[in-house]
Amino acid sequence: MVVPTGTATPWREMPYEGGGDDDLVVYLRDGWVTESADLLAEALRADGVVRILSHALSVAEDATLDAGWYGYVDESRDETVCNSTGETADGEVVDYARPCVFALAHVRE
Repeated sequence: MVVPTGTATPWREMPYEGGGDDDLVVYLRDGWVTESADLLAEALRADGVVRILSHALSVAEDATLDAGWYGYVDESRDETVCNSTGETADGEVVDYARPCVFALAHVRE
């Protein structure tokens, strides 16, 4: 059974439309610490992105971590990437810009 995203670890999957890069997944967690992807492997496995924990550990180890910002537009339930002032790529403004760490991971099974 797949555990809903965000319930097993502080990481949660974000929708990604990457222009043909089907094996890329994007996860985020609140905060600024980009040194470690602790528990990312468990989130990947629990969310059903990767079935085998050993493969999930490898994917998490190879993930690129980067600090950024996210928020919600008009209190929607969908997290949206934004800049530090809260503006999205579409020109909308989030309710509150929250600091986060993005993990960009390539999943190849």
